[in-house]
Amino acid sequence: MTVIQIIGAVIMLIASIFIICVVMMQESKQQNGLSALTGESSDQYSMRNLGKTKEVFYAKLTKIVAIVFFVVSILLNVVIHLGW
Repeated sequence: MTVIQIIGAVIMLIASIFIICVVMMQESKQQNGLSALTGESSDQYSMRNLGKTKEVFYAKLTKIVAIVFFVVSILLNVVIHLGW
């Protein structure tokens, strides 16, 4: 393995672990429990808006890291097949 391949593999490993962590930090979009049956929501207006900023941040972060992961994997594939 060349130095470029090792660096790319490390970046892919870090990105994959980071994607797993970010996805696990995101809240579920489904309602569970009694509130799902009755249609009631215990969220207050201020708590819902606070959560949306976190949700939007985590969604953007997931997209960015996923793009990095795919770009690095494509570049590594090119490097391996070209023999750099």
